[in-house]
This record gives sequence, structure tokens and C-alpha cells, in this order.
Amino acid sequence: MKLCSVENSALRQEYFGDRVIEAFIANRHILPTSRRTYRNALRQLIKYFSREGIKAPQEPDIDFFIDSLTDKAQSTLRLYVTVTKLFFGYLSRKGLYPNIAADVRLKIKKVRSHKKKALTLVEAQKLFSTVAGEKETSRRDRAILALALTTGLRTCEISRADLSDIENVDGNFLLSVQGKGRVSKDAQVKLPIEVYSLIQEYLVVRKDNSAALFISTSNHNRSSRLTAAGIGKLMKRHMIAAGLGKFSPHATRHFAATQALKNGVDIREVSAMLRHSSLSVTQIYAHDLSIETRRAENEISKTLFSQA
Repeated sequence: MKLCSVENSALRQEYFGDRVIEAFIANRHILPTSRRTYRNALRQLIKYFSREGIKAPQEPDIDFFIDSLTDKAQSTLRLYVTVTKLFFGYLSRKGLYPNIAADVRLKIKKVRSHKKKALTLVEAQKLFSTVAGEKETSRRDRAILALALTTGLRTCEISRADLSDIENVDGNFLLSVQGKGRVSKDAQVKLPIEVYSLIQEYLVVRKDNSAALFISTSNHNRSSRLTAAGIGKLMKRHMIAAGLGKFSPHATRHFAATQALKNGVDIREVSAMLRHSSLSVTQIYAHDLSIETRRAENEISKTLFSQA
């Protein structure tokens, strides 16, 4: 069979369909549980190609796919890389598609890297205090920062929020959240009364009919939904003003996670707040804090010296 050209190929069933995937898996001497894992990994890969409109995958596309799996543990990412390399090796041997994954490598992330990116309590307070004034923009930015710092919402989740997503349930104010890659709002975060009040202070000065919770105040797109990029820019602007330019907007999410764990909140509750797909993802924050919150040394010292 003639080898398919990368330049002229299309994302077609004969190259990447279920029949080829099943033939590849059948060719491997693996356990039934591994078969399910292989099948899931490859279907996610094909789904990524389709979602991104990639007709003729090339090596960088594999790298981008792996980078998109931000909610996966390192062990899972290693498996995905291995399966992808084996799959394209199989396609190449069968004359279906070039082996574009031969040189793909997993970029290993340091487990403790989050700690350097998390704002301290003092830094978070400094950031929030930089947003002064009672103009609509100032009230909006205060509400956004408070929301990000207390709930750990991503910029895309804040952008997608609508006014109708806030509801009062038995005196608790809840915000429905549409997470990354999701089509429906299937999760909620609890709004502390302070955050809810800041949102209301912002809404009272708004004069528009937009359904969006946060809108632009610029002249050329006034009253349009504030985009994730726009939210990221305003957060970064305030960070620079507070002398915290080394941080990215995502640092507010790290702050929410680490502060919750520092204050004794159960890791499962923190995981639910952050809407992590796996507890292992949340565990990264616990690793960062383990030595800071560990009581073993002090407890041993109390026992040792209390007998003196």
C-alpha cells in the first residue's frame, strides 16, 4: 500500500477511525484494562484533531495535544505519549500514515513548580488593595479579583459567567460554572457574602442589557462580554501595579488552592471547588504545602522536652 502523504492527507476513517484503532489494539498483547486505556487515549487524540480542524496531523500537533491535557497526571501523560508513538508507528508499518510521533517527548513538569507561582496572603491583599475608586471599571475589577482569589475560577470561566448563573439557595449565593472545554454549566462555586456584595456594587452602576456578568467598558466594544484574554490583561495590569509582575493571572487560582489547604480544608473539598477531574491534580498543591503544615517535628519536640 502506498504511504499516505502528510501534505495531501485528510482526517479520514481509513487512517484514524475506530476500525484502525481496534486493529492497532488487537495487534498489542495487552490486558483488557490496558485496551480500554489505549482506546480512550486514541479517541481523545482524534477528538482533539477534529476539534482543532487538523486535517493532516504533523509532529507539532502531537505536542499541542499533549500540552492540552492540563488536568492529567504526569503518569497519565507518559502513557498518552507512549500510546500515541506506538499508534503512529503501527500506521507507518501498515502504509497508512507517516510516523510523525517518532520524536515526540513528554516535557516533564516539576511537581513543586506551583509553589513559586502562588501568591502569598500578603501579596494577594496587596493586589486587591491596588484597585481603588468607585467608577464602574474599578468596581468590576475588584469583583473579578475577589471572585478569582476566593473561588479559583479560571479567566475563561469568569468570562463565560452570566447574570442568570447566580442564584440564592437557602441563603447561599451560588455561581454556575462552565469549565474549559465544556458545553454546559455543570458545576457551581459558592460566593462568599463579601464577594457577592462586590458583584452587586458593580452591577448597580451598570447601565446595559447584556446577559454577561462582566462586560467591557472600552469605547469600541462597550457592553460586550469581557473575554478571557481581556480578564487576563486587567488582572496582569493590576499585578504589575502592585509590584507583582512576575505572576500570571493563573496565580490567583493557585492562591485559592493553597490558602484553602493551609486553613485545613479537606483536599476533596478543594478539588471540588477547583473542578479538577482527578484528586491527583489537587494533590500537587498539598505536596507544595506538606512541609509547611506538617506537625510531626513539633509534636516530637513537645514529647521530648516535656519530660525534661
